[in-house]
Amino acid sequence: PTKHTKHILFTREKDLMKFQSFILTSLVVQACASLHRQLSFEYIATYEPRSQVTDHNAIDLDQKAIESQLALKTDQAFEFARQVYLDGGNSKSFAQVSVPSGLPGDVAKGTEILGANEAGQQVKGKAYADNIQGDL
Repeated sequence: PTKHTKHILFTREKDLMKFQSFILTSLVVQACASLHRQLSFEYIATYEPRSQVTDHNAIDLDQKAIESQLALKTDQAFEFARQVYLDGGNSKSFAQVSVPSGLPGDVAKGTEILGANEAGQQVKGKAYADNIQGDL
């Protein structure tokens, strides 16, 4: 090889090393970014919320239920509409949980609670009110 050929080979090896370093750096950055990645929340039409607001978004379904019940003009329908108004129907989903042995400790309002539904899927919620140790 000539002096010129050696320079070309050296340059290509140097370029290859730079390229390999670039690829390695890119992979490391991508891996680190995925560690801090947060899954997006459910879209509302074409809007992507930055927090979980789908329960609040369902208030229009509550309004529809209230109006359809009031249109029936019966005492039972009025009571149903009142319950949806006070407790929510679609917009304030909740679950009532019983602990047969009683709570092992106090659970403050807003405490995150994890559990499983009947299908074994994880469900998450927050305590609606303060609960005292021993409550069922």
